[in-house]
Amino acid sequence: MLDVIVINRKSEIDRLAFMTAQLDQLGIRFYRLEAFTPDTLSEADEASAKSTVASPLSAEDRARHLSHRTAWEWVSSSGPALILEDDAVLARQVPDLMANLAVTDMEHLSLEVRGRRKLVSSTSIPIAHGVSAHRMYRDTAGAAAYVLWPAGARRLLAQARRAPARAEITIARARGLRSFQASPALAMQLDMIDRYGLTLQPLDSELNGTKAQSRPIRRIFQQSAETVGMIGSRLRYLMRARPLEVPVKAEYFDL
Repeated sequence: MLDVIVINRKSEIDRLAFMTAQLDQLGIRFYRLEAFTPDTLSEADEASAKSTVASPLSAEDRARHLSHRTAWEWVSSSGPALILEDDAVLARQVPDLMANLAVTDMEHLSLEVRGRRKLVSSTSIPIAHGVSAHRMYRDTAGAAAYVLWPAGARRLLAQARRAPARAEITIARARGLRSFQASPALAMQLDMIDRYGLTLQPLDSELNGTKAQSRPIRRIFQQSAETVGMIGSRLRYLMRARPLEVPVKAEYFDL
């Protein structure tokens, strides 16, 4: 069974309660990784997360980058893990998925959907009951729920040292990363549940405003850059890839 790591800020008590209730219902034990915040970044942290790209990271993004980077270091030294941000909503198939990933050549598997198309292989492989995985060539939308293996963690850490960026961008740009996408999706962030028509009873009682506190969508120019990147990737993988709006089965999220 995979380790499960929940990235959570000390101040986000409601989010931790939500994740605890959800994971308890799924029968999943987890480790809490205390997230960095802009206020807790040391000078050394700031230096290691300093971006040299045209669009420098905000203090918020630097903190999130370092939080994920800590999780990658964990995986690199300890073994594969499911990494979750503390606003991830999970499908009830997740335990079955975790039990079926012991032997694989994957390095990264995204469980998440976030309302944007992803560039994936035309073919897929079964990875759990009712769930398949597509080889993924382009995705810059979210890093709230993904499985990572040590080989993938090492690639992400190398990429983070070369060019610190938002967690999802680091994953998208990591050289040679064998990345896959679960289909149908097995996770989404709380700010996506209305879009996909989900209700979270009886977990709604655990939210206590968490949904309203979901972190904002990124800047418009970044979304435009992602669109251009998708077009470029589609041309590169023209013969073996297609854009996919990852399907969602609402009944999978009936906790």
